[in-house]
Amino acid sequence: MRKIISGILLLAFTLGAAAQSLPSFEELKDKAEAHSRQVKEIDFVLLDYIGYGFHGIYDADPLFGEHTAFLRNREIYFNLAGLVLRPLASEHHAITLGVDLDWDNYRLDPGHMWVPEGQAVRIVPIAEEGIKSVGRSILRVLSFDIPLDYTLSSDSFAVTIGAAAQISLPGRTRFVGNDLNDSEIRNLKSGPYRATDIRTNKVTWNAHAQITFDHFGIYGKFSPQPVFQDGFGPQFPTWTVGLILR
Repeated sequence: MRKIISGILLLAFTLGAAAQSLPSFEELKDKAEAHSRQVKEIDFVLLDYIGYGFHGIYDADPLFGEHTAFLRNREIYFNLAGLVLRPLASEHHAITLGVDLDWDNYRLDPGHMWVPEGQAVRIVPIAEEGIKSVGRSILRVLSFDIPLDYTLSSDSFAVTIGAAAQISLPGRTRFVGNDLNDSEIRNLKSGPYRATDIRTNKVTWNAHAQITFDHFGIYGKFSPQPVFQDGFGPQFPTWTVGLILR
């Protein structure tokens, strides 16, 4: 009888000690809520990605469409900062509001050049300006993008779709070439072919998508609105494809 009682007491003591070592229901609940709050919290990111791509031109002014090409029009853009919200308590879903810096470059064929006139810019055959050859005739636009994106991701794969408001600064031109006497003309900081205030459409928008594997991927953009104000530059919407590093 003593052995039975001793066994029962030992079993009770063992079960009691085990029960004390296990987390309570309230502790488990608190841990689950803490994890949920952690996943839902807003993260702040810096320099999250950088992209390099090429602009395709469609429905453009005939003169611009005839004297440019896909590989001549390029962009480089990178993320400055972003706020990331995970509203579904999941690491695989994210909504991001960011700020990007976008630098667009538009070039013409070797027989034409950008010629500024006040706050406007024209496409002119180089012979009309007494130019023998063009080393560089570039029209550049710097802009700040405000993208709002949704990302669905796994451990190594992510798909992002979104839209962005694009706030453009005035366009700028730069020129390097040779005149008919083979004398070099460099209008990088000043000169008749250097301009810094070509009138752009201040606010436009684009739709975009990204597909990434690990840290590398591809992206595409569609920008339906012209870069320049009507009468101050060629009118052309763009589509863009390129590579992205995250």
